[in-house]
Amino acid sequence: MLAVALTLLVAPSITPPSGIVLLSISGFIITLQQVLIGLAAGFALQTVFDSLAMGGQLLANSMGLSFAFNVDPQHGASTPVVGQLYMLLVMLTFLALNGHLALLQALMDGFKTLPVSTDGLSATSMWSLVGWGRYLFEGALAVALPGMTALLIVNLGSA
Repeated sequence: MLAVALTLLVAPSITPPSGIVLLSISGFIITLQQVLIGLAAGFALQTVFDSLAMGGQLLANSMGLSFAFNVDPQHGASTPVVGQLYMLLVMLTFLALNGHLALLQALMDGFKTLPVSTDGLSATSMWSLVGWGRYLFEGALAVALPGMTALLIVNLGSA
């Protein structure tokens, strides 16, 4: 339902490519490219949120709270409570800072930077998207490192 609502909002502002029949090979290729662009944008945003959840999991493991698990319905698995807390805080911060509106604006601007045409994501663009996977681990370490350092200092001080 959300995808249909977004489509109804965005579709009037997009100029369709001229000379391309929707139910043809080129129309199918354009549709496939637009789906891939949408999946790539969704993957990049999900990487940011998952890096924070992974940072919470690293912190929970170093704190000894790895046995306190909650069922995560988004991923279909059990995750530590600290990871869930980080995800909840990040989601609330995202909404409080109007991230959802910025995301809609990025969706609208995406059709200006990558217009609907026979051009699409190039091979270098796809490899740079794959490179976003490293940001998952970099972000997780950046989130978990201060807490892990504090725990290390407490453990060394109590020994």
